[in-house]
Amino acid sequence: MEVFEKAAKAWESKTCLKFKKVNYGDTRELINVGALGGCFSSVGKTGKPQDLSLGDGCHTVGIAAHEIGHSLGLYHTMGRADRDKYVTVNMDKIRQDYYSEFVTYTVDVDTYGVEYDYGSIMHYGATSSAIDRVSITMLPTDEKYRETLGSPLISFNDFLVINRHYKCEAHCPKRLPCEMGGFPNPKNCNECVCPSGYGGAFCNDRPKGCGDKLKADKEWKHLSMSLGDGKGGDKDDFDFCNYWIETQPGSKIEVEIEEISFGISSDGCILGGVEIKTHANQQRTGYRFCSYMDKGMNLKSGGSRVPIILYNRSPRVDVTIKYRIGDFFVISK
Repeated sequence: MEVFEKAAKAWESKTCLKFKKVNYGDTRELINVGALGGCFSSVGKTGKPQDLSLGDGCHTVGIAAHEIGHSLGLYHTMGRADRDKYVTVNMDKIRQDYYSEFVTYTVDVDTYGVEYDYGSIMHYGATSSAIDRVSITMLPTDEKYRETLGSPLISFNDFLVINRHYKCEAHCPKRLPCEMGGFPNPKNCNECVCPSGYGGAFCNDRPKGCGDKLKADKEWKHLSMSLGDGKGGDKDDFDFCNYWIETQPGSKIEVEIEEISFGISSDGCILGGVEIKTHANQQRTGYRFCSYMDKGMNLKSGGSRVPIILYNRSPRVDVTIKYRIGDFFVISK
């Protein structure tokens, strides 16, 4: 199944894990992938062949990556023991047959010191498992993260947890000067695994490819971004454009959304959108937006750099923002 193979390669790319096709009769631990009715997987290794189902409605790389996350040992993010600090779950709006997906697990489940991540591939969306099409089942404490819930992308913190769980650091005994909380990549010990919006060998540069470095001034500047040619249907894979908005050290940056194209709005922004990273802690997934109703959304930075990440797998996405220096506001922590 192609989406499973792509999702497996995504997990492999920044961990010490390797997925290999074997015959079903093999006696070793294996994952039996098929359309077995719905989207599901056991959590962690069971010590015997285990099923991973990608049935109807499950054929996306993001859903496959989520189910692989379960098979590797990841529980749902909103099941963490500390989840009530970060989300409000409306149990009366959840279908009864999905209640078990929203219960908190015990403190015995190790989070490896990694903070709650609204952008985790293991987090459900704000309307997931609702009793109808309009009910909200879950709201983040930081309401600007509402559209981020239900991400189709494996987050930096997802990779970090899996690397710690499988002791992947042993593959790279040499220390690297990784910045922004990055860590040596077990697949290439000469480079770091970086948070979104960062690249280069040591996470001290903008990722290669589409995008640019821009300078903020005291007056508003405008940035119009596009991905896709408007032809065909949705793709399996995302394209990315990475921008850095910067100013002098000690100054802060204000960003405001002016326009987002119509037709891509969804929980988790699963077709495309823009991620804006204004937190001082750049390990965190930034705020993601994909609705034309986000026009006017205003964000203030905690540092002198704001990565802007445009991503898309739909025929086309267009986003326009404006930005300027601002030293007078309360900053994001």
